Amino acid sequence: MAYIKVQRTPERYLKSIETCDLKGASRTVAVSDADRWLADFCWLPDGRIVYSRHESPDSDDENLWQIGIDGRAGTPTGKPKRITQWAGSYLWGLSASADGKRLVLQKATFQGQLTWANSPQGGHA
Repeated sequence: MAYIKVQRTPERYLKSIETCDLKGASRTVAVSDADRWLADFCWLPDGRIVYSRHESPDSDDENLWQIGIDGRAGTPTGKPKRITQWAGSYLWGLSASADGKRLVLQKATFQGQLTWANSPQGGHA
């Protein structure tokens, strides 16, 4: 079993993806990104956990990352690897087909526009 654990400290939130057996024992930290928000994850049948996370503490950009997991021990088998390069995206709702060959997610991209008060488009203040 895997879950996202969020701990609050006086300075910040600490986030991690942890695994454990079905009794809640043998807990292992699979991914620890204390400075970045871990938003969602999906454990694929081939032993990878794919997850979304912010690129930096001050960024709203989220990308998909993956890490291999030993299914018996629940321990990482390598280092996290980024698998998308999407600027300005917010990701959620990760799920996969039964065979793990197709990943489904929801992706939102936000755009903003700044208009100056004295510009022809913005009128006068």
